[in-house]
Amino acid sequence: MKESLNLEALLRSVSFGTNEKIVTVLVFLLTVYISYQRFWHPLARYPGPFLASLTDVWQVREWLTGKQPYRLTRLHAKYGPIVRYGPDKLSVTCKDAVQTVYVRGHKTMPKTEYYNAFGQPHDPNLFNQRNQADHAVRRRVLLKAFSPQAVETYEPILDFHTHRLIENIEGHCRDGKSFDLKKTIYHFVCDAISDLMYGEDLGIQKGNSVDALPDDHTISLWSAAIGSWPTLQPILSIFLLLFPHPRSWMSFRNMLGYFLEAKKIVKNRLVAMLNEQCTERKDILSRIIGLKDSDLENKLNEANLAAETFGFLIAGIHPPSATMILLFYNLLHNKEVLDKAIAEIDLQLPPMTPGADVYSRSAVDTKLPYFRNCIKESFRISPAFTMPLARRVTQSEGIVLEGNLVPVGTSVAICNQAFHHNPKIWGDDHNCFHPSRWEDEANDELGKLLMHFGAGGRQCIGKSLALTVIYKTTATLLARFSFQLVNEKEQQDVEDGLFYGKLPDQVSVGISDLKGSLMVKASDRARMQ
Repeated sequence: MKESLNLEALLRSVSFGTNEKIVTVLVFLLTVYISYQRFWHPLARYPGPFLASLTDVWQVREWLTGKQPYRLTRLHAKYGPIVRYGPDKLSVTCKDAVQTVYVRGHKTMPKTEYYNAFGQPHDPNLFNQRNQADHAVRRRVLLKAFSPQAVETYEPILDFHTHRLIENIEGHCRDGKSFDLKKTIYHFVCDAISDLMYGEDLGIQKGNSVDALPDDHTISLWSAAIGSWPTLQPILSIFLLLFPHPRSWMSFRNMLGYFLEAKKIVKNRLVAMLNEQCTERKDILSRIIGLKDSDLENKLNEANLAAETFGFLIAGIHPPSATMILLFYNLLHNKEVLDKAIAEIDLQLPPMTPGADVYSRSAVDTKLPYFRNCIKESFRISPAFTMPLARRVTQSEGIVLEGNLVPVGTSVAICNQAFHHNPKIWGDDHNCFHPSRWEDEANDELGKLLMHFGAGGRQCIGKSLALTVIYKTTATLLARFSFQLVNEKEQQDVEDGLFYGKLPDQVSVGISDLKGSLMVKASDRARMQ
């Protein structure tokens, strides 16, 4: 019995000693890792949050708060043009980064692993395709469906849904009730883009549920969070699917269900086109399907077509709708600018009477220079696309940004929110909504630095379509209706100029949006004249 007790004591002693050694080794390794990351790593010279220098958990957490771009902006204000926001990641607001990284470097600096989370890495779409050569081939062909000439042929479809938008706002005018302009515009864009993409009128503006479309907000959030930790992307993907959170489950079911629906839509359209059952109505899907076999080295199959159009749908809804809402916010909170923009519209374009045609993109483009500057300034001060555009440095000698060496292997990114608020580039009034800044010819070169659609060979393929939607819709609504904020104190503060230099409260899932609603009342200018 005594020997048995002695044996148990010995085993406990050995076990305790082993555990103690393991803990000691782990503490030692952790100390070495932290010391390396903070003092000897090639990026140790660049400032940033302590946790961010050790692990990508910092960025995942920032995305989940919805404040990642605005946090980066504050970090740049504190530390300067180069901030370390991950173990191997630098966020930059250097003026020469646009040319070095995105224009001249688009062939030598590929997208990072971050983008794998935005599609299937083994069968990528145009956005998350990291192979430069494959991307160039597919982009060259798909661009035919998004060229300015092609987009012009889509305007009748946009006009149809814009008239429905006008009818809805007319109803609010008659009722004299307030409404959420943010929700109203989002529903309009959902209808217009889904119709353009698939030829499907979902009737969301007529009261049908927006659930008929994928939850682009949640999809973007999960993708941005998962992509921020490349090493554990597969594990995080599985975890988020298994994690018992209703929003993640709902998003996955919604996304999967709609992707399967997209495949069915593509298949039915292919059959219809093969049997020559399609009408003359042109939309984006029919243009893409109609591309000749020789246009692609490998013809897009049904799965590729579904993946691409699904991606275009996600990218085509949230950014334009958020951009228009932020534009309306900036105009409604800067009365002098709004009045000047409306005066130009009234002077240069025909009155928007009941039943009148929606303004064309070309009319807005050629006759409303001040209004275009308002849109340009809104792009600058409150860009919708705010996920860091990460690129990998592959040159063995690294790259140099404003005299700073960025070594090979580093992920370098511009976050539009931070970049567009660098006072050394945009001036001390960078927080002010000041469209007249673009009337100064000295600022023409600064226009090339705006990154709201990206830059270089990976610039957003839907740029012309997005601008067409934004130009036509906002100009038409301002000509037809007078909008006023519901909150009387807020409206009085606007009258007193208290919002000048004050940025809107935003939230970001990679795409920035106005936080909360934009409650307004509208009056019908056409019927008041």
